[in-house]
Amino acid sequence: MEDLTLDPEDDGSPEPEEVASEDSTSDKRKFILFGVVALLVGLGVGALLTLLLRNGETNNSAVESRATSTVSSKVSSTVPTSDSQVLQSTIVPESSIEPTPTNRTNAPRATSPPATSPPATSPPATSPPVTSPPKPVITSFSIPKTVSCAGEQVPYISLSWTTSNASVVSLAIDGPGLYKNYQGGSGSDSVPFSCVGPHTYLLTATGPAGSSSKSVTVTGV
Repeated sequence: MEDLTLDPEDDGSPEPEEVASEDSTSDKRKFILFGVVALLVGLGVGALLTLLLRNGETNNSAVESRATSTVSSKVSSTVPTSDSQVLQSTIVPESSIEPTPTNRTNAPRATSPPATSPPATSPPATSPPVTSPPKPVITSFSIPKTVSCAGEQVPYISLSWTTSNASVVSLAIDGPGLYKNYQGGSGSDSVPFSCVGPHTYLLTATGPAGSSSKSVTVTGV
């Protein structure tokens, strides 16, 4: 049988070396745990700072855009249309400005065509002057100057005439009243003669250019 006699000095408590090893293990665990917690806290703080910085940049850009739009609206409302257009045209992004070429050729000047004189025109052809036809002329008027009134019958006298440039010949007795018309320029006729007093026979030739007359007085004997 085994001897179960206990050592009076052995009271059942752990040895000092075992206690020390357990304490060191516990400290290591605490240190590791503290490090993990510190790392997590650092990551969280870093993420929070990053988020705050991003929000700050977003807010700053929004504020800047609002300020720019406000200034632009104020400028466009206070500056006339022509001045605002000039202002907008003068503010050009640098990327849109094209470099000025060093060698610039002058555009050719527009030259006016040489003056040409109008073509010479010949004077209009003149038509020959229109000549009017000549006036009618009585070339002859034959009639007896006296008539015999001895008989009881009414005597007749014979008349004849020739004209030029006449189309109608008329005869009047004792005044302008018409006795008879004759077509053509020449002709003859026999007319009665009243023995009471002398009688005047008027011959008129008429044509396109006018008329002409001739009279003869006949006396009864």
